[in-house]
Amino acid sequence: MRGSWFCSFVSLVSLLYWGGGVLAQESSVCMRYAQINNEMNCQPGNYLMSFGYHYCHQFEKELRSFSVESQQKLTQIKLCLIQGLNLDRSLTCENVRSRSLNRHIECYLQHGFCQMPMSDRLKVYQVVLKELFEPDVFEVAQAIRRQCGLVLFNVNKAEFDFTGLLE
Repeated sequence: MRGSWFCSFVSLVSLLYWGGGVLAQESSVCMRYAQINNEMNCQPGNYLMSFGYHYCHQFEKELRSFSVESQQKLTQIKLCLIQGLNLDRSLTCENVRSRSLNRHIECYLQHGFCQMPMSDRLKVYQVVLKELFEPDVFEVAQAIRRQCGLVLFNVNKAEFDFTGLLE
C-alpha cells in the first residue's frame, strides 16, 4: 500500500513537471530520480536513490548557503544531470552509477563549477564528503578539480595555481 502510494505520487509530480503542462516546484526535479528508479525496476538502494535522489535533496537544502551566482550554476548542474538520465537510452540498473558519475564531470564543467568562488566549490565537496571515500566518486572529483585547476587564492587579480603541488 505504502509503495503504490509513493509510486503514484512520484508519477503525478513527474507528469506535472516533465509533461510540460504545469511546472511544479523545483524540488520535484529530485523526484525524477525516484521515477527513473521505479521505471527501471531497480532496487531501492540503487545509485538513483542512495546517491542521486539523496544528494539532489541535500543540495536543495543547502542551496541558500551558496552565493546567488553559484545557486544558479548548481541548479543548472542539477538539471543537466537529470537530463542526462532522461536521454540515456542505454541506462540500466547495473550501469547507472558509472554512467551518472561520468556525467557529473561534463555537467559540472559545462555549467560553471570552475567559475564558482572557491568557498562555494569547497561547500560542494563538504556536502558529498562521505562519498569522496568511494574510489569512483573520488576519481570524478579529481577529474573535475584537474579541469578547474586548484586556484587557492586571488591577490590583486593575479591567480596562483598550485595544482602541481598536490599531485
